[in-house]
Amino acid sequence: MELSNGHSSQIRGWLIVANDRFELSQVGPDSCILRAQALVPAGVAQVTIDVDGRSTTSAVCICNKTSGPSRLVNFEPVDETCSLAEDQA
Repeated sequence: MELSNGHSSQIRGWLIVANDRFELSQVGPDSCILRAQALVPAGVAQVTIDVDGRSTTSAVCICNKTSGPSRLVNFEPVDETCSLAEDQA
């Protein structure tokens, strides 16, 4: 029986919003941290995580614009409470 240590060999992630793609260093349930500071606009976005070549994508809503470039981006899942999802549909 072969045992795995539970570590993946390659994990990458991106935040894609308004045709821009930002590389992630961390992602959580309601925020992510970008590898480099950026001015990320409010709107509907996608968080894409690639683990060993398998990608998963989640739609998120960035509801408030930051006052300047930042590495931290807060978001909410896209659902009926996200008014920006209707605006961009």
